Amino acid sequence: MSRTSDASHATGRVVRWDAPEGVGAVVAHGVPSEIAVSADVVDDVEGWDVEVGDLVAVAYVSGEHGLRATSLRRADGEE
Repeated sequence: MSRTSDASHATGRVVRWDAPEGVGAVVAHGVPSEIAVSADVVDDVEGWDVEVGDLVAVAYVSGEHGLRATSLRRADGEE
């Protein structure tokens, strides 16, 4: 079973990213709160370095401490 099978999906922008710690947050249209992101869910197939302002596709679930990403990748159309 995929880790994103029960997840919701949205497109949004990275609003915080701490590269040394590998944590940050995404704000997505229609989602009422920030989505927490950790480096272990980032799809970096092409060596993508996450940066604030990046347009991303995110899969997320509601957890004990709010929304958390289960997958994060660069959205189509981003270079």
